Amino acid sequence: MQKEIKILKVRFDNVTLQEALHRALEFTKSNSQHYICTPNPEIVLAAHKNHKFLSILNRSSLNIPDGAGIIWAAKRQKTPLKSRVTGVDLMKKICKESKKRIFLLGAEEGIAEDAAKKLKANIVGTHSGSPKVEDEKEIIEKLNRLKPEILFIAYGAPAQELWIARNLKKIPSVKLAMGVGGSFDFIAGKTKRAPKWMQKLSIEWLYRLIKEPRRIKRILNATVRFPITFLKKG
Repeated sequence: MQKEIKILKVRFDNVTLQEALHRALEFTKSNSQHYICTPNPEIVLAAHKNHKFLSILNRSSLNIPDGAGIIWAAKRQKTPLKSRVTGVDLMKKICKESKKRIFLLGAEEGIAEDAAKKLKANIVGTHSGSPKVEDEKEIIEKLNRLKPEILFIAYGAPAQELWIARNLKKIPSVKLAMGVGGSFDFIAGKTKRAPKWMQKLSIEWLYRLIKEPRRIKRILNATVRFPITFLKKG
């Protein structure tokens, strides 16, 4: 199997969850800085229209295939991926296995704090904040006081990846940054994940649609627009 592939020009590393975890933990021991991205069909669609975002994704140290649509597309173009690796699963594994100092940034007020209580990890701080440029100075000052080595950012794509690209070098203690979208909501219990059987059948989108009908546009992007765009352009 290939070590990495591209879908609509977005690079994916061909890894299992355990392999992704191993690489992430190695990043935290490095003398250099690294960031992980979690492209799903919606993110790939966004990168297809935004060259700056595409460049940021493709410069990451690791891109995990977070979405059943990505696995489908990889098979369709005869470059199969080993497995789907979700951002929330990788984040939880890193928190469980690493003893490094961790900071949770983003999500709605109070969500990061609730997630921190659920995680058995060395979490040194949280901050809801926003991805706005005018808020960055305060956040960076706080991070440089607390000196985390791992930074999870829950601003949603592409805001979280753009934030990392602008600011990672300003926070020298951070060896690994990772955009994790709605992961804090899942961990805190604000949003429930689909039952395991639905995850295995790759129909989590149906569960999300039933629970959160307002997400229909995003779900249609992942389940309809992405496969159509892939079949036309892939």
